[in-house]
Amino acid sequence: THTHTHTHTQVHYVPIRDQRQLSLTWDMPPLFTHFKSKAGSYISHLIGHEAEGSLAALLKKRGLVESLSSGASTDQRYGASFDISMSLTEQGLQQKD
Repeated sequence: THTHTHTHTQVHYVPIRDQRQLSLTWDMPPLFTHFKSKAGSYISHLIGHEAEGSLAALLKKRGLVESLSSGASTDQRYGASFDISMSLTEQGLQQKD
């Protein structure tokens, strides 16, 4: 069985080049039983699509991100994860919290 533990980790480092990246990861239950519905792809499309009214479009319009990508991890039998990665603008970096 998959047990959920709630953890929060924030990592700060000094890069060798100027970069403003924010990555978020959520643990998910196994998706292999739902592979025909492509649940991970569906969620990824809703979040990462750049059509008007989408999360990506809203964050870009507000000047917070330059790009956004998302997707479910390769499913493991006992759990999966969902990731969102964003290249932030200077303003987005200042408002990341």
